Amino acid sequence: MSNQIALAIERKQVQQELHKLNQELEIKVKDRTRQLNEQLVMVIQRERELTNVVDLAQALRETHNLDSIYRIILGITKDALGATGISLAILDTDSNELVYSPGQGDFQVQTGLRIKVGVGAAGWVVKNKSYYLNNDVKINPGPTIVDLTGGVSSILIVPMIVDNQVIGMIEAGAYRPWNEDDVRILVALAEIAAYAIQREALNEQKERQLERLNTLREIDRMIVGNFDLSSTMHFLISQIAVQLQVDAVDILLTNENSSLISYELGIGFHQAKARETMATFNLGPAEWVIINNQPIFLPDIRLSKWESFFQNISVEKFTSYYAVPLNSKGHCLGVLEVFRRFMKNDDVEWEEFLGALAQQTAIAIENGQLLDKLTRANREMSFAYDRTIEGWARALDIRDRITGEHSQKVKEWTLILAQAMGIRDPEELTHIRRGATLHDIGKIGVPDQVLNKPGPLTDEEWVMMRKHPIFARDMLYPIEFLRPAIDIPYSHHEKWDGTGYPQGLKGKEIPMVARIFAVIDVFNAITSERPYSKPWPVQKAVAYIREQSGKHFDPDVINMFLKNFERFK
Repeated sequence: MSNQIALAIERKQVQQELHKLNQELEIKVKDRTRQLNEQLVMVIQRERELTNVVDLAQALRETHNLDSIYRIILGITKDALGATGISLAILDTDSNELVYSPGQGDFQVQTGLRIKVGVGAAGWVVKNKSYYLNNDVKINPGPTIVDLTGGVSSILIVPMIVDNQVIGMIEAGAYRPWNEDDVRILVALAEIAAYAIQREALNEQKERQLERLNTLREIDRMIVGNFDLSSTMHFLISQIAVQLQVDAVDILLTNENSSLISYELGIGFHQAKARETMATFNLGPAEWVIINNQPIFLPDIRLSKWESFFQNISVEKFTSYYAVPLNSKGHCLGVLEVFRRFMKNDDVEWEEFLGALAQQTAIAIENGQLLDKLTRANREMSFAYDRTIEGWARALDIRDRITGEHSQKVKEWTLILAQAMGIRDPEELTHIRRGATLHDIGKIGVPDQVLNKPGPLTDEEWVMMRKHPIFARDMLYPIEFLRPAIDIPYSHHEKWDGTGYPQGLKGKEIPMVARIFAVIDVFNAITSERPYSKPWPVQKAVAYIREQSGKHFDPDVINMFLKNFERFK
């Protein structure tokens, strides 16, 4: 009996120990299971983070446009966090503002927003280079600007940092609390996003600089290769409008002979005439630019002292205005004005490019004005030369006892016949006119007793008379601008059959212009009153001219002369 009791007690003790061991084992299994579950969750979380990071990195690697980069960052980040609202803002270092790109979900309200650094939760994040988390926005908003949260209960804002410099921030919103895993994911995504944005921003800056350099090079080429100031300025202002992304451009020029400033040209105006008219009575800020020789930048014309000026052209709906003096060698030639119909904060690089374009414009204007002055001076000099030449011809007519009509008629008739023969070049016609005017200039070297002898000349006198083409050549050749006009004075006494003088040229050896002039000169001579002869009747003169075809005169010239005979009166 006692053995049975002892065995029962021992069995109970074993059962108790076994139960205790089972309990301990169950606890250990539960702890291990919990640890494994936690590790599994962590692995899944890490895998999720890694997947999101890889997806974002891959997507950004294949994208080279900032707007597209922003959309990809927002889309992937929103999905990775399960956010109901997501936004991204870039730091504008010139204005010290955060500039928001188009937001998604609940944060669409933030699109286009500009916030000063230090203002709101986003401004705090950028200023302090640290993330901001608020899981109780409605009850305890802190620095959060509640109107911009779209109604979410929790927000998480992480700075985007490159080389210890904040370039912007990413903000996520949700209706659940954010945790450490969310913070870690957003920090990782923000780091990748920051480098992608910085990379593309630098690429765009480089491309923009290259494009602007190419523009300046094209402008240089235009200035050097184009002597038409009007077309050069049209090219310039069209390039300025495109490269600076402005809506309207104009050029105002000073007048060296008066205090008036003229509207030269412009593009992009709804009512260009109204702007042109205003330049004569209300220069506005352009006058200040000229007087002070300094640029003016008005990002918001409503805040400027020239608001009334812009009200005169309110139909244009301009919001921004920039004016730069056109300086050349310390002298202000005018003003380059650019206008915008939308608000945009421009950086220092943009303003420097505007200054470079203004400098190129000033160079083009100065070159054009100098060329105009030179052209005018050359034209005046050419007129002076021609008046001098005509004076010589009149003096010779007087000495030769011929009326002034002779030189004038042969000049006009020669030009008519030359054009009928196909000579159209203005420069060549100018040389023909001068040659015709001076055709007998060599007679200055012929003595009066020979030149004005009423009767027939002796053989010795003819030798002297026939030297006048040589005298003409010797007189005119040293004068460079008259050298191209020598053919008529030197060769108009040559004959088609080779019996003329002074060289005895034959056929097409005789310069074309001399062959043309010979017909006109002879016809005028035989139909005019001379000291030594009476004028022939026109019909007899025409018959003689026709009869000399192939002898004295070029047959082709004779045919054209007869076709146009009605014009020689």
